[in-house]
Amino acid sequence: MPKKLNVFYLFVLLILLFADVYGQNKFEGYSVVIEANIGGACPVSYLPSANNGNAIEVFYAGTSQRAPAAELAACDGSTLRGNNNVFVNNDGRWCFTGSEEFYDVKFRNGTVYLWYPITKDTGVYNVKDFRPVTRSVGEMTQYTFNEPADYTRTIRNAIAFIAARQGGTLHFPDGDYIVGTLDGERRDPAYEAITLPSGIIIQGISNNQSTPTTNLPSKTGASRVRLRNPNQTIFRIGGCTHHVTVRQIELLGNSALYGEARRDSTGNYGIEGLGKWIIRPGGAQEPNSTQGIKVENVTFQNLDKGFYVHNANDNNCNAREQACHTWQFDYVVVDHGIFINNKTGIWVDTYNTEWKIRNSLFMYSTGANSPGDGIRLQKAGIVLIEQSFGGGYDYGGNIGGTFL
Repeated sequence: MPKKLNVFYLFVLLILLFADVYGQNKFEGYSVVIEANIGGACPVSYLPSANNGNAIEVFYAGTSQRAPAAELAACDGSTLRGNNNVFVNNDGRWCFTGSEEFYDVKFRNGTVYLWYPITKDTGVYNVKDFRPVTRSVGEMTQYTFNEPADYTRTIRNAIAFIAARQGGTLHFPDGDYIVGTLDGERRDPAYEAITLPSGIIIQGISNNQSTPTTNLPSKTGASRVRLRNPNQTIFRIGGCTHHVTVRQIELLGNSALYGEARRDSTGNYGIEGLGKWIIRPGGAQEPNSTQGIKVENVTFQNLDKGFYVHNANDNNCNAREQACHTWQFDYVVVDHGIFINNKTGIWVDTYNTEWKIRNSLFMYSTGANSPGDGIRLQKAGIVLIEQSFGGGYDYGGNIGGTFL
């Protein structure tokens, strides 16, 4: 074979090898569990390493885990067994490469998440990129995102990805995001508040308040997360959590929409801080402190309690197991908040807490919640309130309640 031809074939081979390597995406993470339950435990934990309990299975996304992923390769010390089982490295992290733009990752506890590769944009995420997806294979593989009637699972998926990265910004573009239901209406009996882990920023595009009872487009908030049943919470911040920010969004209770009869918002919370200062047998203490919480340009509307911070087991506290009423929820800033027609806008019920509430408005319009309380400090530490106001619309049916 002529020398020039040999060089040509070598050049083509190098291009093909380079294209194969270059076309691989890197996926990594931890088998993480995020749940700030009512018991007050720290919300982020990891599946156990014993018996490879933190290994994962990888499937092609949008196939309901019926199509195991192929042509994967392990990376960074992880190992691959079979075609799609990835086992963690010495740091407890799993890592693999593949050619798809995302995969379904199944944890050993049965939870399945849509998982994205590491790119130059990692750290900023669009909640809509975690919606359910359908895969179709023809001349080209195509993925189609489906708009869910309820966004609970989608938001949890995004938050799990962010928690595995130790933080990030979750963007909520223009939209109406229902949580806590099976189908956008019926209560999900298994629903727990959506836990916000350390380092997360929840960010909408506007906190312009909506008027749920009208169908005029000018009265619909640009981005809002809302409930459709009583006795549910939108977001929960547990113990051992730091640097959480919620901004530029509306949190709406179980409100009647246009043409609907009055709905019950009893027990609806927009943001709930819930944790406990643990006392172990023998007297050792675990404060499980939560610090550095910012709520900026957020509208809380038609909620039983807009922002509610308290201790686990408040009504049944065992002083041998926890320091009652003293969980530390500290360095809290509420800035440019709008609290409309809530039974209580901000309710603080723990001693070890410091707050700055500034540039905020507490108003009461028509509805079952008027008149209500603006700020209720049942138990608190240091609270600074500045440039904040409250009231109603008139002295008839729209009279305001107690500001503080």
